[in-house]
Amino acid sequence: MIAHLFATIQNQILNRVNENSLDRFVSIEFADLFDPLLIKKSKLSEDICTVFGRPAENFALVGVGISRTLTNELGNDLTGARDAIKEIFQDRYNSDETFLTPKLIGGFRFDNSKIATDPWTSFGDGQLILPKLLFVQSGLQSGVIISPDLEYNELLILLNKLVPHDSFQTETTFSHSDNVRSKIINETKWTENVSEISQNIRDNKYEKVVLAASIALPLENNWNFDNAFDFLWTNYPECFLFHINLGNGIFFGASPELLVRLNENELETAALAASIARGINQNEDLTLAAELLSDQKSKIEHQLVVDSIVDKLKALELDISVNSVPKIRKLKNIQHLLTPIYGKPKADTNIIDLVDRLHPTPAVCGYPENNAKEIINHYENFDRGWYGGPIGWVDANGKGEFAVALRSSLIMGGHAWLFAGNGIVGSSNPNDELEELLLKFQPLFNAVRGTNIIDPASISPFESSQVRT
Repeated sequence: MIAHLFATIQNQILNRVNENSLDRFVSIEFADLFDPLLIKKSKLSEDICTVFGRPAENFALVGVGISRTLTNELGNDLTGARDAIKEIFQDRYNSDETFLTPKLIGGFRFDNSKIATDPWTSFGDGQLILPKLLFVQSGLQSGVIISPDLEYNELLILLNKLVPHDSFQTETTFSHSDNVRSKIINETKWTENVSEISQNIRDNKYEKVVLAASIALPLENNWNFDNAFDFLWTNYPECFLFHINLGNGIFFGASPELLVRLNENELETAALAASIARGINQNEDLTLAAELLSDQKSKIEHQLVVDSIVDKLKALELDISVNSVPKIRKLKNIQHLLTPIYGKPKADTNIIDLVDRLHPTPAVCGYPENNAKEIINHYENFDRGWYGGPIGWVDANGKGEFAVALRSSLIMGGHAWLFAGNGIVGSSNPNDELEELLLKFQPLFNAVRGTNIIDPASISPFESSQVRT
């Protein structure tokens, strides 16, 4: 069945492409719906360099092979990105394309004013990747975008790999105790840091700081990345799923947070801040959601993020619409306060400009921004790298979508580095913040560990009804 599907896709591509047609981008809509994630079941899977998707909305981008990469052209404030992107696409695509408009996929460091250190050095300040083949699903439509930098003979080689592979996925394991608590940073030090930061906020030195932590897990030789990513894709379909494979390292995750989305008619962003656990049944779940909505500490933290985003957008003189009351965003093991924010873009509004303007929000950094970065640098003894940074895609027309790279992991040198963080305000309780931190580590811990069952000695998603950021 899958072999026939792959053969059909091969034929549709070859019927549209010849040696003389690859001097510009070629976009081919498939006759029948094709799930790009099926490429992982083919021999072409070894060439996958980028994935970005929203499974619950049937949206997926799967990039195969790297045609070009923008790195140094991006600049510290992304000012060079627009011109570099424009040069790649200039006069080489049909401007009336819709879901098959050519795209770059990539991400940026949380703080590109700092020099990248291990294990992030190969990722640099940011990268936008132009895949040789970009398979796209958008709702009930699907197709492929072929880069003009791809030679015809190379296209044939890639298409010949679009056949089922005969390898099997081994069970994911890692070397030591499967216990989040045993891998977490020193709990005493964590709670002391939270207590100090919270006291400084009460002393009016700043308003909020997002304090992150990192866990390093050694991986067994038979560890399988596809198992880990498939676990996230299946269990967290409401999130933004992503992975960037640079050959010597893979950054991947499942983020609940939209940074900004831009289409022809609308700009969309969101404030996602303040959290609480899910309940063990519907009644408890609703009770916890109501508690989160009424909690004064959570409302203050959330409103701070809303106000900051709105102020940044108003500085662009955009017409903004925002709800006065947040709603609940429910994920598998956690629920958040969410306030969608919409705007009317100008004709020349570009997604890269919006990313540059909005990142970082107080939801991932703190407020005021400069104070928060100083506190982060003081208390965190690791490089965040791309954790907490923008990750997503931009098309040839300057439209696109970026998420905030939360709930993420870096696979490098036989280790998995897991990242998670909490928003600290004046009323934060250090012990509650620790439980919340463990809760946020759980999706990636489970994915890397290869199971959806946490060791009983570690935190349960339903263990504490008092968990919140």
